[in-house]
Amino acid sequence: MRLYKPQTRRLNNKKLKLKKKDNIMIALAIFAPPVYFLIRKNIALFLLTSAMALFGLALVMFIAPPLILWAVSAIMAIRHWKRGEQDAQMRRHAEMVGQQVAANLSRNS
Repeated sequence: MRLYKPQTRRLNNKKLKLKKKDNIMIALAIFAPPVYFLIRKNIALFLLTSAMALFGLALVMFIAPPLILWAVSAIMAIRHWKRGEQDAQMRRHAEMVGQQVAANLSRNS
């Protein structure tokens, strides 16, 4: 009894076993379409998919710097807000301690 059943595909109701080369070609078609079309010598689709890939990379290059700058500015804003909250808390604490010290001094004198 075999635990592994080889992948098959049908062509005209005949089963064809997928070879290792077919698996590589499927992976290339999914992850690197321009390379797939270049290997298959389909120049028109190679050029089209290459142009689409380059356009996608250009978009990433134009989108990534603004996202990085936005993240830096968001971090700066959060730190500024946090520092303001800490300063306000320190100010409230200092006023409270000052009032207690003034009350103790007025009671002792």
